[in-house]
Amino acid sequence: MMEKPDRDWKDRIETIVKMGKYLLKLREEHPNENISNLALVDFAINESTIDKICKIASHHVLSNPANFDKLPSRWALLYELKFLPDELLIQKMNEGALLHIQKYAIWEMRGVKKRGPTVSNNKVVIPD
Repeated sequence: MMEKPDRDWKDRIETIVKMGKYLLKLREEHPNENISNLALVDFAINESTIDKICKIASHHVLSNPANFDKLPSRWALLYELKFLPDELLIQKMNEGALLHIQKYAIWEMRGVKKRGPTVSNNKVVIPD
């Protein structure tokens, strides 16, 4: 069994990928079990998040340690980046364009038609 990641796994790409690899191994070792029950006890994450973290850890560009210093450190952004074609992902990564990128900019690169936050009645409204 692999060593469990730290409980504060969400703050660095290294620990996000380590968590994903841990969860993939857990799935392999418990093929007939819902690993969200096992992961929930230790890390308080749901099945949807588990799937996303595993996909990040399985992505050959995002999980490559040589690229960690060129990528954002938030798992939700890494998950969005996995939808980019490899060529575009590598190009943007090498340009330094991904370190401080926002989700809406990734959607724009992907051609996804979602709106960013707006202000309504002096409150920021973030669309679903």
